[in-house]
Amino acid sequence: MSEPGDLELVDRFRRFGDRPAFDRLMERHQKWIRAVCARILRSSDLADDAVQEVFAKALANIGTWRGDNFPGWLKAIAVNSSLTIVDREKRWAPLEQAPDAPDHHRDPEALLIAERQSARARKLIAQLPDRQRIVFVMKYIDGCSYQDIERLTGFASNEVKSYIQNARRNFSNWWEAGRS
Repeated sequence: MSEPGDLELVDRFRRFGDRPAFDRLMERHQKWIRAVCARILRSSDLADDAVQEVFAKALANIGTWRGDNFPGWLKAIAVNSSLTIVDREKRWAPLEQAPDAPDHHRDPEALLIAERQSARARKLIAQLPDRQRIVFVMKYIDGCSYQDIERLTGFASNEVKSYIQNARRNFSNWWEAGRS
C-alpha cells in the first residue's frame, strides 16, 4: 500500500481527529521546515523552537486551512514564525552567508558600517506586509524561484510578481528615505 499524501492525511485528521495522521505530516515536513527556519534565524536552538511553533500553529489552525498546497502553507507559517522570533529576540543574523573564518583583513569601520546596514535591512524587511515579506524572504534570502514561490505559497503567478515588485519598491523607498 502506498504512503498517503498530505491532503489525505489532513483530511483524516480533520474528519476523524486521527492524531497519527498529523504526526506523519510532522515527520514528513519537519526536516525542510527546520532548514527554512534555520536559514532565517541562523541559530540551531531558535530553529528548533520555531519548528515546534510552526507545528503547534498548524495543529491549531488546520481546520481553517483551505487549498491543496499543504507544504506552501507550512512554509508561510515557518517564515512568519521565524520573523516573529527575530522580532521577539531583537536580534537578526546577517542576511549574507557568514564567512567560515573571521576576515581579519577588512577595515573594522567597514565591518561596523556593513553590520549597521544589515541590521537596518532586516528591520525594513520585518515591516513589510505579510504576503510581501513572505515572498521577499523566499526570493532574496531563501533564493527560491518564482515557480517555487508559487508552488509553496499557493499564490498565482501574477500575485507573486506583484508582491515581489511591491516589496522591492517599499524596501527601496524606505531605504532611500532613511526609514528604520
